[in-house]
Amino acid sequence: MAVLQAIYTYPLKSAAGVPLSRSPLEPWGLAHDRRWMLVDPGGRFVTGRALGALVRLQAQPSPDGLRLRWHDGSTVQVRPDSGAVAIPVQVWRDQVLAQPVDGVIDDWLSERLGRPLRLVYLADPLGRRFDDAGGGGLVSFADGLPLLAISTRSLQVLSSWVGRDLDLRRFRPNLVIDGLEQPFVEDRWSVLR
Repeated sequence: MAVLQAIYTYPLKSAAGVPLSRSPLEPWGLAHDRRWMLVDPGGRFVTGRALGALVRLQAQPSPDGLRLRWHDGSTVQVRPDSGAVAIPVQVWRDQVLAQPVDGVIDDWLSERLGRPLRLVYLADPLGRRFDDAGGGGLVSFADGLPLLAISTRSLQVLSSWVGRDLDLRRFRPNLVIDGLEQPFVEDRWSVLR
């Protein structure tokens, strides 16, 4: 029998995951998941694939925005600027309007991550859709789907293929499923109940 073993949300795309015991589900994914993102000066998304240090940044949702914590213990509170003019940003092939934050926050992040960056917020999650057989569902700043799942069985098989234990966090799942006999069945799921 399949059992939900863990739930993670990633408030800032590619930053450290936040383990949860429960989470509200919204049409575009888990509440607070990937609603914030870093972009380069040209507005193109920046992830841990290109900037590995980003995964050491912790991002915790707060009632008025987001609290960021660097591995040295320094923190900063971020609030969406409702008066800011939305700017176009690029996530893969999608162009989306996002709200920039105060430049002081951009400077704080750029100093720690070693390159010029801007932090943006997806104030209107209705503005990005993914292409599916049903005509396009909603998605935040996630790569392509509103929920990402991995089973412990799939992780075991992948680990055996590469000859070492893989950390499931590198796959950035929202849901970790235990108790499945067959690996990779979660790749074919279209409905969760």
